[in-house]
Amino acid sequence: MEDSTRTIAKGAVIVFIGLIISKIFTYLYRILLARGLGPEAYGIFSLCFAIVSFLTAMSKFGVPSALERYIPIYLKDKSRLKGIITFSLRTAFIVSLILAVLTFVFSSNIAVWLNSPEISEVLKIFSLSIPFIVLLSLLVSISKGFKNILYPTISFNLIYPSFNLLLAGMLIYMGYGVVSIAIAFFAANVLALLFLVLKIETKIFSFTAKIKPVFMNSEILKYSVPLLFVAISYLIIGWTDTIMLGYFESETVVGLYNAALPTAALMMFAPSVLVPLLLPVFSSLMSKKKNNQISNLYKTVSYWTVLINLPLLMLFFAASNLILKILFGDIFTTASFAFIVLSAGFFMKSLAVPSIKMMELHKQTKTIFWIILSSALLNVLLNLAMIPRYGMDGAAISSAISFLIIFLAVSFIVFIKHKIYFVSKRMLKAIITTVVVFAPFLYVYETLLPRTLITVIVLAAVSGSIYFVLSYLFVFSSDDKALIKKLFSKITRLNI
Repeated sequence: MEDSTRTIAKGAVIVFIGLIISKIFTYLYRILLARGLGPEAYGIFSLCFAIVSFLTAMSKFGVPSALERYIPIYLKDKSRLKGIITFSLRTAFIVSLILAVLTFVFSSNIAVWLNSPEISEVLKIFSLSIPFIVLLSLLVSISKGFKNILYPTISFNLIYPSFNLLLAGMLIYMGYGVVSIAIAFFAANVLALLFLVLKIETKIFSFTAKIKPVFMNSEILKYSVPLLFVAISYLIIGWTDTIMLGYFESETVVGLYNAALPTAALMMFAPSVLVPLLLPVFSSLMSKKKNNQISNLYKTVSYWTVLINLPLLMLFFAASNLILKILFGDIFTTASFAFIVLSAGFFMKSLAVPSIKMMELHKQTKTIFWIILSSALLNVLLNLAMIPRYGMDGAAISSAISFLIIFLAVSFIVFIKHKIYFVSKRMLKAIITTVVVFAPFLYVYETLLPRTLITVIVLAAVSGSIYFVLSYLFVFSSDDKALIKKLFSKITRLNI
């Protein structure tokens, strides 16, 4: 088994455990907001979070990907490392501070523009979080650049969501209402940041060490600035629907839609597990001119993504109403169709991630920018046309179309420029196995059995077990089997 695959797999085990715990806390948090405060307050949270997401993306200048690409290349050059890290942190912090102040000052104007005066005070508190979120994101990328995924996982996937949930729950119980969300959000980000600063300083790379920095500012900016616009364009796709729903519809509709949106975004679980160390490993292999390993790793990560996500997509299609009802309550089942459409869209987005990382490796950041920007502009136009007529369903269709276009475009570019296609024989076998196993169970669920939680759990457990056995026998390669045994051994011994 290749060392690069082992590195990705080891990182995947750590991220997998962290994400499972994180998703539990995150969904408990969203259930707390939806059930404890209602759809309107949940909508206020979603609008504020969308605004802060835009501003943090602008503040980061695209440097997280630059850190993940350049740190592995200059691991032995401490002076260049110091220059890269110092410039990135300093630039992002200054920009984030300016945007945080502007958001705080003009929060009332933003609220009036969105026809949501209720968000003004909450947005002021949210704005204070912007510099801390930006620094946390950069520190996560610094740690990944050094191929350390453990500390970011503890910070971002354990400390942040658990503290956010506990503090929000306490404040809501004490009667602070929707302001509780903003206070908990701010405090959780600060705590996660402090932990990661301490760990990186003492275990990975000292920010205070007396090393004369050698700056590469122009090269970093040349690489990063297109990715800044990529991040903003992605956020336009991801949050335009929420903001436009806030403009055309009520906070209640925004809240309903944003129950479906993060649930559908569970499709990003697979790339979230598999991709964190992909660009650093790609960069390391490229510096050693191991192009065949890069190609194999790209196909392997794409194959694993399909293997995990396709069964999940079929589950979402079959039990959309039941899932939303169990998680958020009866009223949220009105977002069922939007949930189905968004799930398909996020499935396409998950398949695009390995191709985007491949393009980042080859410094095709401008090409990525134009693809994402075109999709984002199309998303805006589609939302303008469809939300007034179809409401949240129109917003979901707009986002799904945008994600589909991104997937097709980046896959085509990687195939044309680098002669690598993400489809492999293993992937085709995985698709056939998924359909053969899950289609009969979906038919039984739709036509013969009551649509209850117990039914879904039993059918999912039985079909999932059959799927794993058949995949192990007919789909997995010898490397896959060896890797599964190794990872299972590590998990059972917690030796990660």
